Amino acid sequence: MKSLFITLLMLLNLNATMIRDNTLEIVIDTTTGLMWDDDYINVERKAETWKVSMNFCENLTIGAYSNWRLPNINELVNIADYTTSSPAINGVFLYPELEIGSYWSSTTSSASSNPDYKNAWIIDFNTSQTSQGANKLTSYRYRCVRNF
Repeated sequence: MKSLFITLLMLLNLNATMIRDNTLEIVIDTTTGLMWDDDYINVERKAETWKVSMNFCENLTIGAYSNWRLPNINELVNIADYTTSSPAINGVFLYPELEIGSYWSSTTSSASSNPDYKNAWIIDFNTSQTSQGANKLTSYRYRCVRNF
């Protein structure tokens, strides 16, 4: 059933790699095989610490799917739009509802030598810049993803 759904979406929009489903409030990336949550109307969220963001995604249910997770930095980079700014994210995601700014990835940074003080990678969807120096106790926004 899942493959039939994806095939139908691809046939409806042959040139698109990012397809928005307004009913489910998700975005499907047919190139990477990822499904992104984009439900900022019904799911109240604010900037949170890395651990809270991870837990939120792991407990999220949208579009009858419950196996969401915090994306890694490579997955987040794939939805950035490097041709624009404010927001610097693929236009298929909701805007102006989209909160721009820095977003967590699940990728822990290797930049810190102290194991008790780990940082994580973030991306700023204002500028499309990435950073590996984000303290996990700082609050940033987050977007959840799942494999389909």
